[in-house]
Amino acid sequence: MRYAIYGGPNGLNRLIARSLTRIPGCEPQVFASGLLLQRALAEGPKIDSVLLTGPGTDLEVPALVQWLQTRPADRVPRLVAWQHDSAPIAEQADDVQLNNVTLSEWAPTTRKEKTVSASTKIERTPAATSSEAPRRVFGRYAFSESGDGMLLDRQVIPLPGKLYKLAWFMFQHLNQMVSREELYRQVWGDGSSTASRSLDTHIARLRTKLHLGHGNPYVLSATYGQGYALMEEKPD
Repeated sequence: MRYAIYGGPNGLNRLIARSLTRIPGCEPQVFASGLLLQRALAEGPKIDSVLLTGPGTDLEVPALVQWLQTRPADRVPRLVAWQHDSAPIAEQADDVQLNNVTLSEWAPTTRKEKTVSASTKIERTPAATSSEAPRRVFGRYAFSESGDGMLLDRQVIPLPGKLYKLAWFMFQHLNQMVSREELYRQVWGDGSSTASRSLDTHIARLRTKLHLGHGNPYVLSATYGQGYALMEEKPD
């Protein structure tokens, strides 16, 4: 039985891993990075269970669950939430069924247990973020919380500095036209000149690195005199 441990402090995760090694046939592995865990789930030998010990680091637990929903059923592990206090898990968790995934979500003790159907879309765990938390997973694309890259399918794409800011802003404003002036304010700051070619260069680099062209799920295009838009391409 292969266990992946992710989400909480490394010290706690290593302690749990040492305990699991005492169980015959149990092979625990600690993941400090959610993006590396995603890669292992996509490419490596099948991981049977993922033990979630916290809300996540560079990839939050809700984003990981959303990504798992896109995986083939035989590649989806069992997700188990580790409780941090002595309160009974039945008083603090909702069981959510996603294909063959069982996820215990952190929740206040005042909430009643309920079963959510497999078609339910999970946006976030209650303890991780508020209702205003920004979206981090867009189909095949997942943003890292460290602010330096994205995961595209099985590949980590580095996005240093302003490239990450630009990608983040465009994906948060998906299917919207954004002016050059607004992009310069958000990415470069108020003092930047809209006459600069820096934006065009960064747009071109982003389009190439993330494959944001026609024939792909998302297309980054320019409209003369208006600005740029990242549009979601609907399948025919």
